[in-house]
Amino acid sequence: MKYRIQIILVAFVMITCAQSCKTIDATIGAKDYCRVHDQKMKKTRTFIKYGLRDMKNISTDFFEYPYPKINHYGGCVIRKDRPRIYKYYYCTQCNKAQKKEKEKHESTTLY
Repeated sequence: MKYRIQIILVAFVMITCAQSCKTIDATIGAKDYCRVHDQKMKKTRTFIKYGLRDMKNISTDFFEYPYPKINHYGGCVIRKDRPRIYKYYYCTQCNKAQKKEKEKHESTTLY
């Protein structure tokens, strides 16, 4: 019973936030087709992260894999009126390629 109440509460908070949180919709007017892999992209959303960024996770492979799943950063200033959700298209092939490249890089890192 205890877990059922927790699940219901989490679901309620997620639905409420999804309906009331401000959203940046990058899919409006954007093409849903990956120019690199010649395939239709999928729509997804992520929570916008505010605060200082972790610089080691910045991708330098943007031109090779332009449409992976990403974390969207909203800057350092955290305010209540800022958007919380970011909607965008991603390419499954770009996502797989970027993950493979990241794993390869992490396995060769010496520190």
